[in-house]
Amino acid sequence: MSPRQAFEISPNLNLIHLGFPHTPSSLFIFIIIGYQSLHPQCLSTHQRISLPFHQIKHQKPIAQENKNHFIVMADPKMQELLTKSRADLTEYEIAQLEEYEFAHGPLSILHTAVRSHVQVLISVRNNRKLLARVKAFDRHCNMILENVKEMWTENRKMENGRVRSVNRDRFISKMFLRGDSVIIVLLS
Repeated sequence: MSPRQAFEISPNLNLIHLGFPHTPSSLFIFIIIGYQSLHPQCLSTHQRISLPFHQIKHQKPIAQENKNHFIVMADPKMQELLTKSRADLTEYEIAQLEEYEFAHGPLSILHTAVRSHVQVLISVRNNRKLLARVKAFDRHCNMILENVKEMWTENRKMENGRVRSVNRDRFISKMFLRGDSVIIVLLS
């Protein structure tokens, strides 16, 4: 996909092509900035366009609803797989697509936590927080956790009738967490 094709997908927004030295040439990364700082003619060539950040943030927005959005365009092979329906894909293509989605989609946070052994903070439905290391997960956010510190707040009534909040926690060495109880996952 060329910068020109990407521009024609959303003609009301300006695009900047960022050239990173360590990315393959088939991978184009764009920032949709929603500002009038660049002309569409600049995007017809494959040249790099560089604009300092302090110039971008002081420009006048095109429209109020066009905030700063980020979009990453995949290489052409992945872009083709993303547009096809799953019924039309082979088993190998589905495996490639799932691997790409784990590495670049919303589950990339859990994928990063498993690879780098970083702790995550998980907020669950019973108003408790879990600080743990993720050993494994699946697409439903079911997780195998280790070294879990579960934290919650209890409200206790005092003798004089006032309510006092008490922070409680406990340690659990290994835990299976069902995905439907997960609200949010943050890298810590």
